[in-house]
Amino acid sequence: MFGLPGQTPQSWQTDLELAAGLPLDGVDLYALNLLSSTPLAKRVENSQLELPSVADKCHFYLQGEAFLRRQGWMQLSNSHWAKTTRERNLYNLLIKQGADFFAFGSGAGGRLGGQSFMLQRDLAEYYTRLKQGKKPLMMLTGQSLLGEWLYQLQAGIEQGRVDLAALTTQAHLLDPLLEQWQQAGLLVNDARCLLLTPSGRFWSSNLLQALQQLLLSLNNPEHLERQEKMMQMRQSGKPAPGHTAAP
Repeated sequence: MFGLPGQTPQSWQTDLELAAGLPLDGVDLYALNLLSSTPLAKRVENSQLELPSVADKCHFYLQGEAFLRRQGWMQLSNSHWAKTTRERNLYNLLIKQGADFFAFGSGAGGRLGGQSFMLQRDLAEYYTRLKQGKKPLMMLTGQSLLGEWLYQLQAGIEQGRVDLAALTTQAHLLDPLLEQWQQAGLLVNDARCLLLTPSGRFWSSNLLQALQQLLLSLNNPEHLERQEKMMQMRQSGKPAPGHTAAP
């Protein structure tokens, strides 16, 4: 994990070398996700601790990527590397591709038949529902009307390779943005696919969000209108269509 308080390139290198020396099949590189309700977040808010900047986090990621590449590790996704063939990281990739998956335990989320659901987060309520012989559902969403392009985009970004022509017939309209990203060192546009650079893989969530909104406007403009209406309904306190809260 990088982006920790007081972390330096030297201490991060020590962590990387330690991981490489262990009999591991795979390793993940994740940035610290600071939750506002944690004691750590409160210490940062009170200036008792200082976290590395975003630029520093990017440097840590690139340092880790370069080290693992030199060590012969195979990058499976933006955050996962394999040392042996026993590590395949199928779960994370299949989720991005839209596969069905079950949820077990309080607060878990799943998807079945294109419908996403979440189990009760409140542990007491979770057990109460089970004792009553009821499914401890907290939320159920309807099937996506966007088609397969969204899953293909998510999986492509995760693998560092996106075939835009397979996602929209109007890919050429994105050329100015892609040229800007290429000049910024985030990707290589080989006219067939977008290949994310290590820097691009660090910023992958930002690239995904931008492309998702742009492709929505190109492929499903009616969905943007529906999103706006749903937001207005939420602000007014009315239930949004297609989303059901468990009683």
